[in-house]
Amino acid sequence: MVRTSDMSNSSMSYDKWAKVIRALALPEAAIACATGDLRLPAERGQVPFASYGFPPALIPLWSSLSGPGYYGFWWHWGGPRRTTIVWLIVEAGYRAYEYARSFEQLMTLVALRTLEADDGVVSEELRAFAAAAGVNDLDDLERIMQESGDDPSGLLQRSEFVQDAPLECFEEEPEAYPGDFPTELSVERSSDLRRFAGLEGPRTVAQRIASQPGAPPWFKVARQREVFDACLRAGDYQGAWMSLNSPGWRFSDAGVALEELTQRTGDPVLRLLTDAWRSERHSDFGGY
Repeated sequence: MVRTSDMSNSSMSYDKWAKVIRALALPEAAIACATGDLRLPAERGQVPFASYGFPPALIPLWSSLSGPGYYGFWWHWGGPRRTTIVWLIVEAGYRAYEYARSFEQLMTLVALRTLEADDGVVSEELRAFAAAAGVNDLDDLERIMQESGDDPSGLLQRSEFVQDAPLECFEEEPEAYPGDFPTELSVERSSDLRRFAGLEGPRTVAQRIASQPGAPPWFKVARQREVFDACLRAGDYQGAWMSLNSPGWRFSDAGVALEELTQRTGDPVLRLLTDAWRSERHSDFGGY
């Protein structure tokens, strides 16, 4: 069930993350989802999110009920990559998998997963969620579910998925994926592997990058601290950020490194992110 028993406390604890979301001009409705003011349908997520630790690129919205993990924004500071929405799986080594390319898509996917769980029945709870979240035409969504089953490419019939659909909509045609989240195909074609982090996608993607001559150093090591320090000394702040979001950190060390990067750059949005991230109990969970 969605945990909403202490909404005032959850809203208070999310204040620092809300500042990050607003600074990035992300949808205000995302804050409402994270605090429970916009109620998710039952069994769709845990609000407020549970603490399992997570890397700095994640801005959590809620935690998964199917196992330790999060749904949230994936934001890369200092680079050209677009902010996307991921499902981050703790037991997969804190790896992030693209889930949606926009908050509107995320809300549609929540509605679709609820329909699937309820065998296509449009409940009053789902109607209330859809009205609050701006999900249009539930009957059309139910039709897509019946016709496409668990094939996510059916979502390409929806207007919110036509222009910039997430990676899972292109399982049969990966070359048609329009986004910038790394895939085995895209990293082979990329002229700039430095814009990717080691926790993105399945391990096979990271392995593919590491095997290439131009692989960034954060794909080649088991411990990141020396790579991070070298990037910081060289003024390669984007590289330092990518190192922070690659495997090879204890949470306690990552917190120190994140603070060092923030102080060095003086970036006000990164300061908001750092303050929010360091307010969580990451060190209770080892590392990533």
